[in-house]
Amino acid sequence: MRTPGWPAWRSCCPPLPRSLGSCCFPDRRSNRAQSENGDPLMKVMLTGGTGFVGSHLLESLLAAGHDVRLLARSEAKVKRVLREQGIEIQDVVYGDMTDADTVREALTGCDCVIHAAAAVEISSQRSVLDSNIAGNHNVLGSAVSLGLDPIVYVSSIATM
Repeated sequence: MRTPGWPAWRSCCPPLPRSLGSCCFPDRRSNRAQSENGDPLMKVMLTGGTGFVGSHLLESLLAAGHDVRLLARSEAKVKRVLREQGIEIQDVVYGDMTDADTVREALTGCDCVIHAAAAVEISSQRSVLDSNIAGNHNVLGSAVSLGLDPIVYVSSIATM
């Protein structure tokens, strides 16, 4: 399926739905614990949790009482970054966002995803572009197919 105006490399990927609101997917959070203000607590899969933005998101999500699962490439970096910030987390799936099976494993059982990961090496612009395209497709596409809601995508000019 090809949507007019999309680049040719996207012709293999269906467009994401326009609305990912609660009308699209059944509310699976109704049986979840609630925060002090009554908002449901969620199982959140976070990519990029060892980066600057992601590690601060992780800290905020845990402080709010959410159950967080990280998708991370490096066990050593997870330990170092989280130790520096005084964060403890047990639920980590180790692998790369370019591996569709690993991404699907990390998303399974989650209510939502916050995708804050990006390859930012400056040595090979082409590999960075390819990695980010594949990673975004895997994370966002799998989240849609699993019915996660909400899906939050965080980006930065640093990825350019």
